Amino acid sequence: MGEAVADEKRWIAENNILGSDLDHEEFPVAGNLEGNPLVRYLRRSAPKDERVASISWFDGEGAEYAVCRDEALWLSDGNPELADAIVEGRIPLHKMPRNLLAEGAAAERAVWLRKSMSPPFSSLTLKDLL
Repeated sequence: MGEAVADEKRWIAENNILGSDLDHEEFPVAGNLEGNPLVRYLRRSAPKDERVASISWFDGEGAEYAVCRDEALWLSDGNPELADAIVEGRIPLHKMPRNLLAEGAAAERAVWLRKSMSPPFSSLTLKDLL
């Protein structure tokens, strides 16, 4: 375990959180969630309840994960489109007025969430990005 922690510290210091210098024979990356040391570390660190955090896909190029889906559904009053936007980081929750977190503010909160939602990255054009 000591060597793995040392490697992890080195990768963090090098801004190399994917461990790109891993021996991919020993630790296959693409499509192998169980064999990847980063995924194993994240799973050990995350709560056991998959409603809080889950990793469904990971390779050397990226990952698909969800964090706090149940909380996103509560914030969005059960609206899956708004919950997806929250989980995907397309709504700046840190800018939401605190009074909208009250139990009775669901309708006002949904209006604010929808107004604050950015489009999915996949729908953006080059012109949107420049």
